[in-house]
Amino acid sequence: MIDQVNHETAQSIPDTGRPPITFQTLIYFDHGYFFLRRSPVVDVNVRRLRTFSSNLVEKIILKIVITFLFVCLLKSSFARIYYISNAGDDANNGTSTRTAWQTITKVNAANLQPGDQVLFRRGDTFYGNIILPQSSNSINITYGAYGDGDKPVITGFTRVTGWTKKRGNIWESTHPVSTLSDLKTVVINGQAVPMGRYPNGDASYPYLPHFFTFQSFTGTGSGASSITSRNLTDGNNWTGADVVIRMNQWTFHKERITSESGTTLNFNGIDGSLEAQWGFFIQNDIRTLDRQNEWYYNPSTKKISIYSTSMPANVQVSTVDNLFYFYSNIPRVTSVTLDNLQLMGANTNAIWISGNLTFSVTNCNISYSGMEGIELYGGGILSGTIHGNSIANNGSSAISTTGTVSNISITKNQINMSGVISAYKQNTYANGGIEFTADNSLVQYNTIDSSAYCGINFNGTNVQIRNNFINHSALVRGDAGGIYTGYAGNPGKIIDANVVLNSQGNPRGARGNDYFAFGIYIDDLGNHIAITNNTVANCRTAGIYLHNSNNLVVRNNKIYNCGARGTERMWANGGISMDGNANKFANTVFNNTVTHNQIFATNQYQYDINYYSAAGSNNGVSHFGVIDSNYYVTVNSAAKGVTSEIDGVQNGTMSLSAWQSLSGKDIHSTARAVSDAGKLIFVYNPTKTTQTTTLEGNYLDAKNNAYARKITLQPYSSAVLIYDSPISAHTTYYISTKGNKVRGNGTKGKR
Repeated sequence: MIDQVNHETAQSIPDTGRPPITFQTLIYFDHGYFFLRRSPVVDVNVRRLRTFSSNLVEKIILKIVITFLFVCLLKSSFARIYYISNAGDDANNGTSTRTAWQTITKVNAANLQPGDQVLFRRGDTFYGNIILPQSSNSINITYGAYGDGDKPVITGFTRVTGWTKKRGNIWESTHPVSTLSDLKTVVINGQAVPMGRYPNGDASYPYLPHFFTFQSFTGTGSGASSITSRNLTDGNNWTGADVVIRMNQWTFHKERITSESGTTLNFNGIDGSLEAQWGFFIQNDIRTLDRQNEWYYNPSTKKISIYSTSMPANVQVSTVDNLFYFYSNIPRVTSVTLDNLQLMGANTNAIWISGNLTFSVTNCNISYSGMEGIELYGGGILSGTIHGNSIANNGSSAISTTGTVSNISITKNQINMSGVISAYKQNTYANGGIEFTADNSLVQYNTIDSSAYCGINFNGTNVQIRNNFINHSALVRGDAGGIYTGYAGNPGKIIDANVVLNSQGNPRGARGNDYFAFGIYIDDLGNHIAITNNTVANCRTAGIYLHNSNNLVVRNNKIYNCGARGTERMWANGGISMDGNANKFANTVFNNTVTHNQIFATNQYQYDINYYSAAGSNNGVSHFGVIDSNYYVTVNSAAKGVTSEIDGVQNGTMSLSAWQSLSGKDIHSTARAVSDAGKLIFVYNPTKTTQTTTLEGNYLDAKNNAYARKITLQPYSSAVLIYDSPISAHTTYYISTKGNKVRGNGTKGKR
């Protein structure tokens, strides 16, 4: 083998002190074939060619190939850096800060070459979308920042300045505000606001909708084409508006109303089945505007109307669909890097990537996208890195994949407010924090807060979900988990050392006010998954829910205050709930291991464990696998720590000893009762550093380990402690990312 190093150094960057990217090109000759690889380096040592075989033919071939490659690489060896500044001029050559370009339009017209960098000046704002042409020779292109100050902004926002009073408190823009057929994101005074809806949303939390209820419908499946509701007595004909129907716990469907007859709304066929007594609301009509800052966009006139008691001010609307659009034709391999940019105001996706490529999105701030923040649209994406980004206020998921994607690393991102704004995707499981299917992937050290659906919803072979802090999931939808997977037999999944709090579930629009949400949710046919060392607390239904699943290892998890808070209906109520259904899910529950978990039921309505198997399912507890060596703590009475229905026989609530006799499980487990929930404190550390906090008393854990007035927690770990001697009136400590402690239920903290 021989190797040759061709040293390439990009043009230096004035003003920043940041080194340019340097590359080496390696040419390999091995077994009669030549291979080419280019990679970034820090130090390049030029080495002499090793001596060839004396074979004359091989020498001649080598000379020809090296000459050819030298000509091909000569052009790429002059990789350039292009600068873009608000003070620039598109007539410039763009190759220095003094001769910078000015617009994204100029960037899109550039014939970028391998290794080129496109750098935007910090502190500047650029309107438009960057499109990497399919015809571009776009191997290894970097988009980044130069200079000092805030990250450069790539925006699709247009500010609306001219207003005409239409009637009452409804104002209409004097001129069209966009060329797009729809509008998904409106920001007023720096705050995203939902479009108008009927009935109005929650006054204290404007993204959460209220619903009417429909009593009947016509059609089945995709033939369903109308709903009838006694709430439709306002006298309006809602033809042309959108109806958003809650079809079940997890699905919303949005459809254009084609006509209204009395109290019946007619629309085109829905992809899915309807059931009576679920909810709906109406949006996308000017007649819904009756609350401050509600808006409507007219797709014909392209004008926006806003309800306001005074002339609207500081209004921005999204007028660009995708801010970054990258596509690579198969089998062409493209590498794209985005670093230190701020992307805001995409009407659809801030970043859309597809093709047989690799990519990197690092240290970017992504906000106010109408749908996904980052959409990976398959096409054979080979690998990708999403690291150190802030992704907030998106109409759907912060990060989403569709199609063939693999080898994705999602690490150290801050994700907030996903899917809770007024745009609803059609009949999908989306609208969560991170939604992906990608083999050989890692999700680690992310903070995910306030998701309409699941915090992390994932599938794929050899996927690791580690050390994430997930809070406030299922704010709009239900039947969700802070971490969710299932419906695919992908081996090698690991869910380890995550902190999952406050999965809520939304009862509004649900039939019979039924709602449920879980901390960690392994859904139908999930298998070969390790669920270890996690903390789950304050979740509405079960802490860990195992549904028609097999070959699971559930070990060393701590579960606190999960399940019913009162007498509300909770069908999977318990710290760990295990279900096995009949029919197509018969014989699906087997070879599971549930050991060394600590479960704390904090009121008389919660259970430590809940086991259910339907009659004729062959999913009874004798088939389940191992349940043993767990620690169960129940407030008030340990005699009601377990509930079960096995093979259709309701056994009701029982003590651990009765459960042992009934099931033959939990032989080495222990149970204890605590007389008062005030004697429990829940302490957790959702950070990467070890944290110590003081305790206002002496405590024991479930294993009777003593803690004298302080406790030290390792990263992404927790403890539930039981009062032993003098105690104060608080019930919960929270260790924040700065190590402060506050009293409360773990949902708030000093930052």
